[in-house]
Amino acid sequence: MGATFSTSGATSETSGGTTETSGEVTTEATEETDATDPSAGGRLCGDGTVDPGEACDDGNISSADACLADCTLATCGDGIVWLGTEECDLGAANDGKSPSGCRLDCRAPACGDGALYPATFGAAVELATSGNHSDAKLSESSPRAVAIDGSGKVLVVTDWVSSGGLKHLAVVERYTPEGELFGPPIVAVDTNSGVSWPGIAASPGGAFIVVWAAGGDSHDVYFRRFDADGAALTEPTIVSENKSGSQRNPMVAMNSAGEALVTFRATSGPDPVNRNVVRARKLPARGLGAPDFVVSDIDSDVSAPTAAIRSDGSFVVGYAERNVGTIYVASYDSAGAATLLLDGVEGLVSAADGSFHWVGVAAPENGDIAIAGMTESSNLGVHRYDSSGALLHEVIASEPLGSIPRIDLRADPEGNLIAFWGGCGLPGESDNCKGDPSLLGLRRIYADGEPFEKPVQVAALTSWQRQGIGVAINERGDMAVVAEELGTPYLLIARPDCP
Repeated sequence: MGATFSTSGATSETSGGTTETSGEVTTEATEETDATDPSAGGRLCGDGTVDPGEACDDGNISSADACLADCTLATCGDGIVWLGTEECDLGAANDGKSPSGCRLDCRAPACGDGALYPATFGAAVELATSGNHSDAKLSESSPRAVAIDGSGKVLVVTDWVSSGGLKHLAVVERYTPEGELFGPPIVAVDTNSGVSWPGIAASPGGAFIVVWAAGGDSHDVYFRRFDADGAALTEPTIVSENKSGSQRNPMVAMNSAGEALVTFRATSGPDPVNRNVVRARKLPARGLGAPDFVVSDIDSDVSAPTAAIRSDGSFVVGYAERNVGTIYVASYDSAGAATLLLDGVEGLVSAADGSFHWVGVAAPENGDIAIAGMTESSNLGVHRYDSSGALLHEVIASEPLGSIPRIDLRADPEGNLIAFWGGCGLPGESDNCKGDPSLLGLRRIYADGEPFEKPVQVAALTSWQRQGIGVAINERGDMAVVAEELGTPYLLIARPDCP
């Protein structure tokens, strides 16, 4: 007697072999099974024949395989573990967030599964302790001075001055996930004409890119690429093909494909005359790609920009109106065509800090746009929009502060957000943290807008001097932050407490 087993995507083998037909797998059994029900005059579930009303029948009454004992197909969420395919199944209790339990795809909790796990930052690691330099500092304006690859290796770029004071360098140091310095410092640029605002970004595989502004009275923005071993792939290369006076405050982001997005502020140039504009350039994994272009389209001076890029090459640029604080965000597709302009983000402003306003932007992989800035109640607020510009949710990330002049915002591969900020003072006492006691705060937020834990005070600073800050996160959930106190730049690393 022939037996058939019909299911979507599952196969069953017996000693008789398998025969494929359209949409099902037919198993020719060598032994007949007599599973008839004499009283009913029909077949039973488990007799190996798919009868009317049965989705499958594999000839057994096990619920640990693709066909359950009641002849229905096994599915994730049915509360029964499909051996060899599912790691767990708690039925309706499956979830995507709890530190323990079972995920929505019937996988056991693990690092990088989309859930957020508790993490504790280790001791501060002082940067720039090796090499011949008389001074080292983080970028004054750009927060992207730290990057982290998929293995947890951390890369930090600082601005060095040689002991003789004649050479200026942008230098990359590499650290293990445990905070141990390894390898020699990597000099991205060595010049006697000055280096300002260096930034860094890395791919999951470890390749990285460094950007900086170089020159005397008239800066130009440059980049240089390196492989995962720290070997230079390019020479210092100018970003700003379209000259606009002085190019300043570069920001860089990189995606998993190795594409990079560089943004910067162009001041006192010809397009338009005597007005600061934000320019951007998308760099392919190899070569230069299209020239840089103007992002800002407001009739006013703009602040230093921020940037984010997705794995598909689409990207987002954020900036603020100088001395006003109104936030603007522009979104582009992978070809560089504008898709959305959030013109004056409602409910958020950028701290009044001269030419260094700060707004955070992130570009979750699903096409959403996330923005961080100050709220009217002097908190750090994070807003999330869909690709059409519809507001999805708003999150208050911090306690009220007098000023938040430094903000960084990132998205992990699952769309969860991490906001990092430097602030000080009480509401109504805004002095932009000029030497006052300050704090560095961090908040993680699920992709659906639910905050994870309370705001974390990463560090309390006695004298910050408003140097740059930065946060980086990888797909495993490893985090790294950089900041500077009393002229000493430092690094902190946290690894999530996940299985």
